[in-house]
Amino acid sequence: LVGWRGAHFIVSGLDRNGKNVSLRHIGNQFTVQQIWGDETINFYGLWLQQDLFDGWWNFKIGRITVTDDFTSNPLIYGLYVNNAIDGQPMAVAVSGYVSAYPAAVWGSRLRFNDKLHNLYAMFGVYQTTNRLYEPTYHGLDFSIRPNDGMNLIWEVGWVPEFQPHPPPASRRAPQGPTPSSVLPEVWSGMPGHYKFGVVYTPWRDIPQFIPSNVFYSYVFYWLFDQMVYQAVPGTTQGLTLWTVFV
Repeated sequence: LVGWRGAHFIVSGLDRNGKNVSLRHIGNQFTVQQIWGDETINFYGLWLQQDLFDGWWNFKIGRITVTDDFTSNPLIYGLYVNNAIDGQPMAVAVSGYVSAYPAAVWGSRLRFNDKLHNLYAMFGVYQTTNRLYEPTYHGLDFSIRPNDGMNLIWEVGWVPEFQPHPPPASRRAPQGPTPSSVLPEVWSGMPGHYKFGVVYTPWRDIPQFIPSNVFYSYVFYWLFDQMVYQAVPGTTQGLTLWTVFV
């Protein structure tokens, strides 16, 4: 509307309801389902994202979460219910005490996209705090206090797409400028994501399973997934193999 191109400005909130089965009946670390959460209205996202240099660089800043950008693959992890893997591998968030939905914090990340070789690299700096998952603030505690910490996180990855193919002639888009709703000239092939990451949290208040004085935490992870069979050309229907290590 104002001639500002390559940017997204997002404001979002959420209202989740229900009862926590794990808290009431099990007492496990990774909740058996993530439909439950906070049982209240929360302000969630407030962030700006900008593409630079024809999409080779991209930065994001504002009220965001680490796992919206790092350790994520909505197509894979969004299909699960158990909170150990639903949305993202939660072991990263627990061990590094990084922010995950629905707990947004102040943060920023810079991403480099090598569009010629399907490679990327990301680096982010995020706030962490012992108020991270406190629902009584309703997501509106925007403060940064002296006893808060930070997360430093790096991720590199390769995102290949094997066997892309043109759609049938009857489905091809017309030549020239067209709306985004028109079918692309090339259908999707079989996508893959190969990610390596490191999280470092220099903060003395990281919650632990046993009483101890811990002044930092570090996490290493890999996330690999690859479609190996495409049942319907150009779609996500098929067989995808994946593995995660944290």
